[in-house]
Amino acid sequence: MYDSAKGFTLIEELKLQIIIPTHSNPKSTRKIGKILVTLELLENYYIADINDLANSTRKVVWLKNTLTY
Repeated sequence: MYDSAKGFTLIEELKLQIIIPTHSNPKSTRKIGKILVTLELLENYYIADINDLANSTRKVVWLKNTLTY
């Protein structure tokens, strides 16, 4: 979805504040981050906080899996 113009349009129409791409390639994830200005790279998990929504800041959270089994 993120590789298409339709996907980017949907993100803008919904005015999502936090986006966590799951089935996206790195190029698309960076493009989404550029559109929304903020790209946060985290390892393994993200804990949403009410403060993340309080100031209407929009961001992309890119989760990197570093867990080994």
